[in-house]
Amino acid sequence: MPDRIPVLIVTYYFPPAGGPGVQRILKFCKYLTDHHIQPVVLTVRNGEYPNTDLSLMSDVADDLPVYQTPIVEPYRFYKRFTGMKQSDSFGVAFVKKEKSSTPSWKEKLALWIRGNLFIPDARFLWKWTAIPAGLDIIKKHGIRAIVTTGPPHSTHLIGRNLKKRTGLPWLADFRDPWTGIDYYSKFPLTRWADRKHRRLESAVLNEADEVVVVSKSMKTAFAALTDTPITVIPNGYDDAELPATPPKPPADLWVVGYVGNMYPVRNWETVATLFASMVTQSPAMADRFRLKLIGNEDGSVIDRFEKAGLGPYLIRKGYLPHDQAIQELYTCHALLLVINDEPGNTHVLTGKLFEYLGTGRPILFSGPVPGDAWDLLSQTGRAVNLGEGFILPPFADLEKQPVLTAFTRRSLTRQLALRIKTMIHQQDHHHEES
Repeated sequence: MPDRIPVLIVTYYFPPAGGPGVQRILKFCKYLTDHHIQPVVLTVRNGEYPNTDLSLMSDVADDLPVYQTPIVEPYRFYKRFTGMKQSDSFGVAFVKKEKSSTPSWKEKLALWIRGNLFIPDARFLWKWTAIPAGLDIIKKHGIRAIVTTGPPHSTHLIGRNLKKRTGLPWLADFRDPWTGIDYYSKFPLTRWADRKHRRLESAVLNEADEVVVVSKSMKTAFAALTDTPITVIPNGYDDAELPATPPKPPADLWVVGYVGNMYPVRNWETVATLFASMVTQSPAMADRFRLKLIGNEDGSVIDRFEKAGLGPYLIRKGYLPHDQAIQELYTCHALLLVINDEPGNTHVLTGKLFEYLGTGRPILFSGPVPGDAWDLLSQTGRAVNLGEGFILPPFADLEKQPVLTAFTRRSLTRQLALRIKTMIHQQDHHHEES
């Protein structure tokens, strides 16, 4: 490790946390050492994660320094207030297991509190332990730069504070927008709270030395708020995870797979209508079609499928560890990607899109067109836009397209390493001149 540049990584999500929020930073940490950068991770102890996934610990190197600090999680009080068990996992961004989509008065009150008092998010109290720990880590390891990843955007505020106290260069990595996220409008915000969210967002964007985002549209939106250099480093897939001999889908069925959180704001109604029409109009599909769902289910989404007559066609796997979820992708003939078709969602480039591409399977897309996701998929030749009408399988031409290698986690980490080294070089040069 002596020849590696020590860099502090501040992240709420890190193994044993599971789900999509952990993949990006975990893979960066895995491959940064290939570029002579030694990540030093600062994360939470016993976080309130939607899911845990112990299989991801295999990607945490034995020599990776990981520091954990306690956090006071308001969600624990929320559980007590709403009658949930403390052992229950807390759903992500408006995903509810119950079929009723109508929130109770307690849930409405909790949502108001979350949006107006927990700013920028419910992890805001982590700063009380993270900042002192971060200062100690910086001194102990001789840290040369700080990287924060969000959401939660509280991590960026921690990085901002550490930069002010140490003068170290700071890179803020945004996996999702802040006030531009699709569910931001779901919070019943007061004008004071909305102004504070936007003021903090502006402070982070303008005080960071580098900003990294996952899509071109997000870069465009942020560029209107700051002159800070913005680099697009999309999500990707880890080619090391792809099985040497992947399982094959069943020959007697036609299985469409969906992996990920089933947010109720997505356009499930259109998807359900299309699939219901397919099985109604095609006797062959009525016998062979299956829709495999892997991930945290929202009860209202399942209800929509059942009301469309698709209940018998559902294969409900629930949340699976990441390695098992990847295996399940190969047991499908095609993969479903659903993005809420709203103007603010043109920026969305989910991690699962790239893991879908890594399998080589055809992709059925429902979402905003034009938009970053469809722009990318249309260039790959591997996707069908469900908004243009449904094409019955097989997709022979789609299946012949080569698997893309530009979006491997190894290649993308090289780009992050370049931005980190550029920050450090610029600061060193500035110090030499002064």
